Amino acid sequence: MTAYKIIITGRVQGVGFRNYVLRTAIDLKVNGYVKNLKSGEVHVVAEAKKDVLEVFLDYCKIGSDASDVQSVNYKEVEVSKFNYFQIQI
Repeated sequence: MTAYKIIITGRVQGVGFRNYVLRTAIDLKVNGYVKNLKSGEVHVVAEAKKDVLEVFLDYCKIGSDASDVQSVNYKEVEVSKFNYFQIQI
């Protein structure tokens, strides 16, 4: 199991991006959370097998139909053993 902290920049708030990330995570069986930051970025913590996380990152780079992803930066972090994926407010 691997965990990534991911920061996504661009037009990613108010465009259904968190729901897109939630659906993608559920489809790929990724656990963790997604939330908007006051800076306008989106923050994700994702846990899964490393190869699954690489696919998840590719989907984050694509984004939802209305979004315009400028960058996806991530680093490996300690696994927290989440049981599901959720949107945090």
